[in-house]
Amino acid sequence: MMNDEAQQQKTRAGVTGKGFVKNDPRINRLGRPKHFDQFRKLAQQIAAEPVIDAAGGSLTRIEQLLRQWARSKQPALQLAFVAYCYGKPPEKIETTGLENKPVLILHYAHEFDRVEALRRGLQPPDDDNGASLRLKGP
Repeated sequence: MMNDEAQQQKTRAGVTGKGFVKNDPRINRLGRPKHFDQFRKLAQQIAAEPVIDAAGGSLTRIEQLLRQWARSKQPALQLAFVAYCYGKPPEKIETTGLENKPVLILHYAHEFDRVEALRRGLQPPDDDNGASLRLKGP
């Protein structure tokens, strides 16, 4: 019973506990602002205006901006340029299938006897007078 009540409270208040409730002042009852469409249309008009570049050629403002982004030394502008050209790269890193992969450990030839003895559960030979133990540190 207690779990059902907690679940009901969670769905009412949202995941963060600050979900929308009746007459919440944060609710946007008017929807998306209409003036944003006008703003976008104006920005597109400005972007389509022709400008003269340093070489005397004519291109649009948006083309000039994208060329600046492509030549920029700022990585954020370069990434924005590539994202607009080819789409945003995925941020999720796939890790499935990496858990149970075999691991190959390579050893030097002089370590062979010691590694084989440890693998078999035997005492490794002490050819080096304990130097390998001293190298391990505290």
